[in-house]
Amino acid sequence: MPRRKIDLHTKVQAMRECLHLKDVAAIAHKYHVSERIAFIWFAQVLEHLPESLQETKPGRKRQTCDSAVPPRHHPGANR
Repeated sequence: MPRRKIDLHTKVQAMRECLHLKDVAAIAHKYHVSERIAFIWFAQVLEHLPESLQETKPGRKRQTCDSAVPPRHHPGANR
């Protein structure tokens, strides 16, 4: 079955509905974190959801000149 393209807005809305805050107090207690920080982390995840779900082309990512590693200098290579 071919993959159908799903628009970004639909993906974001579906994931927002899937990510429910269920029994946050118990989960926070289990992992020894505060409820407040759990809500902060949740808000950060929601904020970055659109970027996380954007379509990307499969395969290796092209390096830019800024991030490319310069060639290594080998001793005696200039002979």
